[in-house]
Amino acid sequence: MVRGGGDMLISRKEIGELARQLLDRYYSRYDIGRSYQGWPMLLPLDIDRFVTQFLGLKVRYEKLSESRDIRGITAFRDTEYIVNLSDGQHVIKLKEAEIVLADYLDRGRKKPTIDFMRRFTLAHECAHQILDFIGCGPYSSGNTMADVSSVVLRATNLSNFNDPGEWQANALAAELLLPKDQVEFAVWYFRGGRNVKLTGVGELAGEDRDLVMDISKVFGASRTCTYYRLQELGYLQEKKPAAERFDRTEVYAIS
Repeated sequence: MVRGGGDMLISRKEIGELARQLLDRYYSRYDIGRSYQGWPMLLPLDIDRFVTQFLGLKVRYEKLSESRDIRGITAFRDTEYIVNLSDGQHVIKLKEAEIVLADYLDRGRKKPTIDFMRRFTLAHECAHQILDFIGCGPYSSGNTMADVSSVVLRATNLSNFNDPGEWQANALAAELLLPKDQVEFAVWYFRGGRNVKLTGVGELAGEDRDLVMDISKVFGASRTCTYYRLQELGYLQEKKPAAERFDRTEVYAIS
């Protein structure tokens, strides 16, 4: 662990280990099998159960913006968040250890693309809570936080890509939804362990495109999130971003 600016930060390796320990405890507590005859089972994490039952966080849905650019907020102590809508200002009261997601994410549960976004946003917000609980992240200070409005970021503001709290929450969310060992097995299962290769100019070859979509469906993650996770784990040989990256902001849930 390293400390920067008075805040405890943990490495990606440590985030991966944290996710592994949490998942091991979660599956053990609810007696959910993760393997069959020695082979890993490719199962999507029930993120709703993980967040509400295992972590004990409360989740509800509210209208957070007119433009849908704010997908979720969370609070580490009781506070208020002001939403500016077409009919004026609305005050959303936030309780400690509570997550509020945008209402359209709840309405779109039956649409895979929307539900994938909902799952990652929920994972991202619970990641903030986990990191705060263990005393990590720039918003953590004795398990209290600055006003929640100070950590609400918009999808159109790409400056949060370098924000320590955001990359930590994104990294932990990806580790929870797309665990390293499970993704490695999925690649082996679908493609015999071969590296994914980009062909052409900024496009994925047919079989590579299929692999991203297959893994996306298996783990309940967006294609964008899956793409980045494969890249992070070394399965994409071409590091230059491909045009086939869909919505760049999609993988970056809002804190």
